[in-house]
Amino acid sequence: MSGAPCQACERATGDNATVCPACVQRLSQDLEQVYGVDTAPGLAAELDTAVAKQARMGRNRTERTARGTTPALPVDLGASEAAAVLRNTLSSWCQAVHQDRGGSLPKHRLSTMARWLRSHMAWLRRASYGGQATDEICAAVEQARRQVDLPEEQALAAVCTCGERVYAPRGQASAVCRACGESWSTEEQRAQLRGLAAEVLATAADLARITSRPERPVTAAMVRGWAHRGRLSARGSSGGAPLYRVGDALDLLDAKSSA
Repeated sequence: MSGAPCQACERATGDNATVCPACVQRLSQDLEQVYGVDTAPGLAAELDTAVAKQARMGRNRTERTARGTTPALPVDLGASEAAAVLRNTLSSWCQAVHQDRGGSLPKHRLSTMARWLRSHMAWLRRASYGGQATDEICAAVEQARRQVDLPEEQALAAVCTCGERVYAPRGQASAVCRACGESWSTEEQRAQLRGLAAEVLATAADLARITSRPERPVTAAMVRGWAHRGRLSARGSSGGAPLYRVGDALDLLDAKSSA
């Protein structure tokens, strides 16, 4: 396939559009997932449930404070943050498209905004900001999806000597292999895994997927922005797309976190 490179994944678009058909389909599916199809609830409804703690979210939990034991907050802050990010992201891109195309803005509801944006897919595919919109919307949907599907995020902690991958919640000091029972120090093993991944070269889209976290989303547009500002240097290329070192991006993110 020839044509201009896709702003979202850097593959050829096949024409002069800014977003390739595969990324348009991904964006379309993500927007559809927000409002749901047929009788299946969408992410908008699932987030509402998670925020209100109406389904397995521990409404009767208590928290220990300096003054004793008090009821836990009646909302799930992780889901609440994901919903706010998704709402702000959809609203911003509704405003951008509306400014260019006119018409009536949708109501400020997740499902309504997602339907409205999905009806403008052909426009977004050729808009100058199509790649950035795709990156940001898909990242926000993924963050919301993680909060709904994974109440406690599991991260790779080690690769056991028996060959089994060992997972543990972020911040947990140790983890046990479910296959053989061997115990592992998560921080030590994650440091080793990071060292192995540091030398990997990846496109902007792949680098975003490798380094992104729910609490710290990374998009391909962000990676290209770092490169444009000289904060991240290409270490090679593949099919005309620049390749970046994973370790360089991780170092940059660490510097941003500690700043």
